[in-house]
Amino acid sequence: MEKDTEIIYECILEKTYTNIGTLQTVLSSVQDKRLAIGFAFDLAMRHSAYGIERDGLMELLAQTMGGMKAEKYITDCHEFFINTIKTKNSQMLERNRFFERAITFLLSKDEESFDRLAREDADNGKLAELKQMLLDDELYEYIASVDKHIKEI
Repeated sequence: MEKDTEIIYECILEKTYTNIGTLQTVLSSVQDKRLAIGFAFDLAMRHSAYGIERDGLMELLAQTMGGMKAEKYITDCHEFFINTIKTKNSQMLERNRFFERAITFLLSKDEESFDRLAREDADNGKLAELKQMLLDDELYEYIASVDKHIKEI
């Protein structure tokens, strides 16, 4: 389900849902149909806020449902979608807070605070992603501090 959540989250962030053809591809690639139906229903309910054409979206929702008409099922799918996205948002917020704090400590040369953060709140995935950010931004002088903690974990 994590992959499905990533697919939908990326669609939301990149606003690829505005193209019905692209949205159809996204929805068909989602394995968990509850998530796909919940997402399509959310788009239909808030079509003006999302900036998409409602009629094409309703047709796509009907295709995604495969002829199902159960109102309770649609409501359950929508609730499932909302809860899944809330969880994903919470995870991304925690992740972004870690990166903000880590980069602040590194740039201010507060090695002690960075070491504590890395020990208490980091895993190799976060540290590898932080290292890649530093490489992308050509902040090479801070990479050794990150590498030290990657080797410790």
